[in-house]
Amino acid sequence: MTKTDNTKNNFKPFFLLILTSLLWSTGGVLIKLIELNPLAIAGFRSLFACIAFLPFIGNPFKIKLSKHKLLCAIFYAGNVTLIVMATKYTASANAILLQYTAPIYVTLFSRIFLKEIVSKSEYITVAGVLTGITIFTYDGLTSEGMIGNILAMISGILFAGVILLTKKLHTSSSFEPLFLGNFFAAIICSPFFFGENMAINHFSLLVILGIFQLGIPYVLYAFAIKHVSAVQASLITTLEPILNPIWVFLATGELPSIQSLAGGVIVILFITFNNILTGIGRSKTQHANHVKLGQSPSSSS
Repeated sequence: MTKTDNTKNNFKPFFLLILTSLLWSTGGVLIKLIELNPLAIAGFRSLFACIAFLPFIGNPFKIKLSKHKLLCAIFYAGNVTLIVMATKYTASANAILLQYTAPIYVTLFSRIFLKEIVSKSEYITVAGVLTGITIFTYDGLTSEGMIGNILAMISGILFAGVILLTKKLHTSSSFEPLFLGNFFAAIICSPFFFGENMAINHFSLLVILGIFQLGIPYVLYAFAIKHVSAVQASLITTLEPILNPIWVFLATGELPSIQSLAGGVIVILFITFNNILTGIGRSKTQHANHVKLGQSPSSSS
């Protein structure tokens, strides 16, 4: 494999995570547009998301459970259910900010749980990203919807758990707990399916939410998580709340404030800076390995 091929392979997981964030970012607007009970929305969304996972898990009845798979599925089910409820019960800015406290927990526990070494630049990036998100969402922060705020905060903790546990699991089996998590969420929320007067446009939006906003992005995420650290995955996916105003603008024509744009720029700059440093570090490691083997860095492997 040439150096160019290695560069492409190193960039691929970052591209997948950026695409994941782009698809995830449509959730806020779509959830707000669906006038149903939030638990019904969460359940239907997860039910349709199961469809996206089926090609990657084979026969769902042959899934072999383990402690980490079951725990990841429970965390996932809680995360995807609570964030829908939080989005309905509090301001979108509150829900976004509180859910994306996840990098704090990932940074604190990745070394203990995953034995991953967190670099100084990653600590700085986490601080910078959280500062940018705070600036980005400050205009919309309110003290209203305390229940929604609490749910969003718990969702952030559970989201961090999903990141750590999917990283812990091998990629070939990381699809299974995500499928199970969607299945659990659909079953738990199923009592709220009944009694809802669902319009055709609501059903269409639920299908989009389930397959394109939740299912496919998590499939992409499962492919990418093997090739990046848990901290990097949590940082790159913080692009989701930054991309969210794009969909709000397209749906409502509402333009973000200068302050929001400044916060978004800060987040993107810190993530870009961290990814550049990561790429430089990987290049140096590959060069050192080639030198040890007595090969030229550009020679084929």
